Amino acid sequence: MKKSRLERYLLRHPWHWLSFTDPDRPEGQRFLGVALVRATDVENSIRIAWRLKINPGGQVCTWTLLPGARIPEQFQGRLLQKPDIDKLQAELKNQAAALIQQEKLNK
Repeated sequence: MKKSRLERYLLRHPWHWLSFTDPDRPEGQRFLGVALVRATDVENSIRIAWRLKINPGGQVCTWTLLPGARIPEQFQGRLLQKPDIDKLQAELKNQAAALIQQEKLNK
């Protein structure tokens, strides 16, 4: 089956989780936040975060999320702090559980 233009775009631009820290800050103040952006690769995701003004500087650790990950709009395009990150992680955990359940039903 042929994929739609949107499906092809989403496969080429997965979500990237960018976690920012500053090791020079005092302990307890080193975590700067998380940004989620769609990009073709890690380097591009960092550039996009700069353009969106959601890259606070410091060091960055990145993860590419699975293609099926759905990021609610409230978590897109901004620098997230701990309370929002906790909510987002719960949402992603629920999505993963639903995918696993669906896979079991399809077998």
